[in-house]
Amino acid sequence: MALSTGLRDVTHTDTTIAGWRENAVYAILFLLPIAGASVPHWVGVSFTVLVLLGLPELFRLRWGLAREGQILVGILVAYFVVFVLSDLANGWDYLKTRNVGIETRFLLASAVLLLLRRTPRAGIWLLRGGVAGGFAVCLQTLFDVYVRQELRASGALNPSVLGSYAVLLAMFNLVFWHMVPNRPALRYLIGASAAAAFVALPLTGTRGAYVGLVGMLFVWTLGRFRGRRLAAVLVVSAAVLTVSYVALREIRQQMDVRWSQTYGAVHGDDEMAVGRSPYAVKLRIEMWRVSLLIFRDNPLWGVGRGNYIEAAKKYVDQGKAPPDVITYSLPHSVYLEALVARGIPGLVVVLALLLYPLGYFASGLRRSPDTALLGTLLVVGIALFSLTDTMTFLRNNFASLFLIYLCAFFTMHQRKLSREGY
Repeated sequence: MALSTGLRDVTHTDTTIAGWRENAVYAILFLLPIAGASVPHWVGVSFTVLVLLGLPELFRLRWGLAREGQILVGILVAYFVVFVLSDLANGWDYLKTRNVGIETRFLLASAVLLLLRRTPRAGIWLLRGGVAGGFAVCLQTLFDVYVRQELRASGALNPSVLGSYAVLLAMFNLVFWHMVPNRPALRYLIGASAAAAFVALPLTGTRGAYVGLVGMLFVWTLGRFRGRRLAAVLVVSAAVLTVSYVALREIRQQMDVRWSQTYGAVHGDDEMAVGRSPYAVKLRIEMWRVSLLIFRDNPLWGVGRGNYIEAAKKYVDQGKAPPDVITYSLPHSVYLEALVARGIPGLVVVLALLLYPLGYFASGLRRSPDTALLGTLLVVGIALFSLTDTMTFLRNNFASLFLIYLCAFFTMHQRKLSREGY
């Protein structure tokens, strides 16, 4: 039954939207990677327009979604419901009302999923925009550092978002390169775009993006190569990383700073003043420890979004944590923030939103390796970025970016599997 429904999603005559609405979707997706890093609020506005275009799909009497799509919609709805229940349990206030806009995006992503399901070339147009987007991100970082004289490139977002987005674009371009084997000119362009996006990364100075890059490169290598070719690629990758570290001053400085910060945090050496103080890393570790204490005492529904400082202050007053842990309003980790704000249900819905699509993409790797790899890289990247930051889920721009790419790659993968008769 699920198989036949999946096929109907693709082959039925009423599966595509015609005219200006379809063209508008393709234009929005193409421009998203190009302007998203440089134009303020571009990503958020793009998401909103896609939702408005998808509302007619949301109110259709029958969605005709395959089982996989139904499960994903259910997870998106559950994510929003857990937010509401947790904050109602902890007392609704003005801050909760402000956060509704971010949380509602996960609920409204259902409309985007339904819309992109009926625009058969949505994923391709997003990838095409990513080719130009790699150059755009590189130019933005060069302008920020060498013209604006900023220490870390930020664009219209912030250094963490910009660096992570550069990694995503670079990796998606590597997959797209393999999808156009008979177009050598386009391949050269895609390869140059991927290289440009890689160049942008060290100029943002984003630690989490480096972690994501290593993980995504590892997944891409395993998904694309086998046997001796896999061993050869691993050797070449190690050589490239080594040469890049030795030859490129910006990369070497960034790596040295991050190693010094981490070493100082682990060994308690606060005197190592290389770049930013290593105490920033040590402070983050202390914030994570306090977050676990908060969760231990509030396991069911957490303390509610925006209540981290108030909850952590109790442990500061008891002498169980240094006063600096209340410097920031969030614990700098999506997973710990979920436990602090929403308790066990919060972590469950976050993991479900990552692990279910990951399992769906990975299970189709042999049947449709390109679309499966695109989706897998997206989820792995977001999951790794989320280890040391909350931007992926709690910042409007990045949450919108994640949801748009997830819906586009999910429907692209589903359509490919159905077309091949799986």
